[in-house]
Amino acid sequence: MCRFVSSSILALALSSPVFAVTSQTDLGVAGGSLYNSPEDSNTETATTQRVRIPLTLKTWNDVETRATDGSSRKSRIAGKAVAQVLRARIERANDFYLGDWRVQTTPVRWLKRSNQYQVRLEVFRRHGDAGQLEESLGSVTLTGVLDKQDDGLFMVHGTARRIFRDKSGEPVLDMEAGMHPQDEERGTAISRR
Repeated sequence: MCRFVSSSILALALSSPVFAVTSQTDLGVAGGSLYNSPEDSNTETATTQRVRIPLTLKTWNDVETRATDGSSRKSRIAGKAVAQVLRARIERANDFYLGDWRVQTTPVRWLKRSNQYQVRLEVFRRHGDAGQLEESLGSVTLTGVLDKQDDGLFMVHGTARRIFRDKSGEPVLDMEAGMHPQDEERGTAISRR
């Protein structure tokens, strides 16, 4: 009886002209069913669509200097900026590990007709030998327009910047995400990983 009911439901779903049922898996684990509307003109699945998010991180480091008389003074100096282009899935959260930092991208809104895209980038500082302890510094929201590139990936045109500070108000991290359309003409180093 159970087989008859499940096969009847499957036959009914397959004969329906309104929805098509496809199976979605992630890392070998069944993820349920994904319903695609025939009105959706986009033929690519959500798991294959990716967006490039240019990201620049500049850190400040604590430095202790000692004078010849033995006195010491603590100060902060800006470190070298690290630029990376993140290749994130458009409709899912992603984690990126950049040295002592973890950046999590979470999509907020995507208006497909106008290609307006909004993503939240949350920054975590990793502590410990293997980065087993994390401290959340905060987040920044990047809003922009998606532009489809020749290789099928999207690029976000829009910028967001924030300086993250510690409890005493000293700068810890300066993060800039996104790019202006004029910057694309100059070229950006794109990670192939």
